[in-house]
Amino acid sequence: MKYFKPILVVTLIFIFPAVSYLYLRSGFQYRKDALEELKEMKDLALEQKEFLLSKDSTFFDAEDKIVNLYLKMENEQDEKDLQFLGESMKNRSDLAITALYSNLNLASFSDTIYSKTIQRFPLSAQTAFFDSEERLILTKENKIRKTYGRSVDQFKKAYEHTVILLPVEKKDKITLIREDEK
Repeated sequence: MKYFKPILVVTLIFIFPAVSYLYLRSGFQYRKDALEELKEMKDLALEQKEFLLSKDSTFFDAEDKIVNLYLKMENEQDEKDLQFLGESMKNRSDLAITALYSNLNLASFSDTIYSKTIQRFPLSAQTAFFDSEERLILTKENKIRKTYGRSVDQFKKAYEHTVILLPVEKKDKITLIREDEK
């Protein structure tokens, strides 16, 4: 019992802050590494630019969007992934998700909940340039930030990168509203 107080003091003054610092530092380093991975960008091919910038394009008018995520949809797992993205990002106005369907039976229903975030399109001859890319993130300047494959790990990586690229939403300030004093 005589060593309890000194151990408690040392723990509170030195050990807890050190563990907190290491935890926060690891999160900071993870984000920094992910942003470094996303730093290298590729230009779109000429036909991709022409299609995305054309006036008759039915894609999002994504100029005000910070992150544009394009997904090629081929099976029901892709649809589940899309629903997960829509559910977790439904309140974000700075994200545009474009789902390109090769099988029109999957795209037969309409989204009313996620219509501000998710647009669905058939994979046509105009969008054939997405054949080689399963999932990709575009910048506002129509540069490819990163491409991803079909695996679950690649989907998780795409989700993490999308969240990292989106700015932190500002929270409303808490204000004290008092009733009028009599």
